[in-house]
Amino acid sequence: MLSAKDTYQAVKDRDWLGAGLAALGMVPIVPNIARYVKHGKLKPHAVPTVNPNKDQALIDAQLKMLQELAEKKAKISNE
Repeated sequence: MLSAKDTYQAVKDRDWLGAGLAALGMVPIVPNIARYVKHGKLKPHAVPTVNPNKDQALIDAQLKMLQELAEKKAKISNE
């Protein structure tokens, strides 16, 4: 949107270099990803899987350990 306004203003002011540069800003510079995949230059990668049960088991083990440490600390401070 800003490039269109810049281009219009440059043409209105008869600034042809500025108009050309502003118009160039409207051209999307996005490579054709399909071409790279087709020619083998860019290979799609697999999305890693996550095992939520394994992660939850690790979290539970850490929480249990922290709870035991808190209990030991409370026991020592009560003595």
